[in-house]
Amino acid sequence: MAYGLWEVSGKVIIPGTRKSGTFGPVRIGDKDRQTASKHLAKMLNEKFKRDLRGDHKFGDHFALMNLKWDSLVKQAPVPTQTDTAAE
Repeated sequence: MAYGLWEVSGKVIIPGTRKSGTFGPVRIGDKDRQTASKHLAKMLNEKFKRDLRGDHKFGDHFALMNLKWDSLVKQAPVPTQTDTAAE
């Protein structure tokens, strides 16, 4: 199973209010971004629970669509033709 590691941060508008807040940076790892976003929704709801009104809450895909995701896994460089000829 593939596994990803991301650093997530950004500015959010709290649902049901006109207030904004900042979130992160938070490092999170999971099998994909959709599953990680569900876990982040729980963290967002917990962090801003005093400001949430009524039945308003952060949805499962809020973090996926509204926050900045930086991959923490370094990608290996693709070998070029000159690299393979040198060997």
